[in-house]
Amino acid sequence: TPNSGLANVSKRVGQSVPYAAAFKDVGAFVTDHSLATLAWLKNPVESEFPSLRLSAACNAALQPSERFWAKFVEEVEELRSKPDADVDMLHIIRTEPIARKDLMQMTLGSEKMLREKKTIAELIERTKARLAQEFIVREEAALEKAAKATARVEAAMSKAKIDAARFTKPAVVGAVGLYVLAVGAVAAFIGIGPILGTELSQLGKSILGGATAIALIVPVFVPIPTLKKLKSGLASKVHEWIYKCILRSRHLDK
Repeated sequence: TPNSGLANVSKRVGQSVPYAAAFKDVGAFVTDHSLATLAWLKNPVESEFPSLRLSAACNAALQPSERFWAKFVEEVEELRSKPDADVDMLHIIRTEPIARKDLMQMTLGSEKMLREKKTIAELIERTKARLAQEFIVREEAALEKAAKATARVEAAMSKAKIDAARFTKPAVVGAVGLYVLAVGAVAAFIGIGPILGTELSQLGKSILGGATAIALIVPVFVPIPTLKKLKSGLASKVHEWIYKCILRSRHLDK
């Protein structure tokens, strides 16, 4: 029961009446607080409960009473009416929770300390220092983020320069030669000569012959890594086209 008076009376009755000896140590009625304490002592599964309860009590003690807060607001409004008042800071110390916490730590809820003019002035200075520190932390985080972004961009630009340096002039010549070879091979393979005339067919053969010569010379200038990459891709297809074009040309000659 939450009735502590009833629990005390029942315990005294148990101690005074002979036939109620069973209730001598524990009365017929026990307060809920006593029962919870006994249960916890028997099985302390929540060993942090006392510290949490103490923290909650301390937090409640730091909350200003309605009378104290009304007095604080009155002092702030009085300062606001002065011509040299910092209106922005007065608004901040009235609305920011951290300023309220500092106020309670400084005054401990005492109206006498609140009436001292240096109290609010010191609270304003503390709040300014906190805001400045938060601003510095935010700026440092933003600068760090910008530095990381700049490093990523520089790394990407460096990689692009390296890739561009690999694409050398001989590689360009080799690519052009392979392209010409492919065009000549396709021109001879599709047999445009029989459709548009013998001269054009002969032109296709000439293009094929020149492209073949270029394809034989180009590997001398193309870097080895580039040749290895082309070998498994376009080069294999071009070689296949060359073979088919040669067969096609021989067939046309016959």
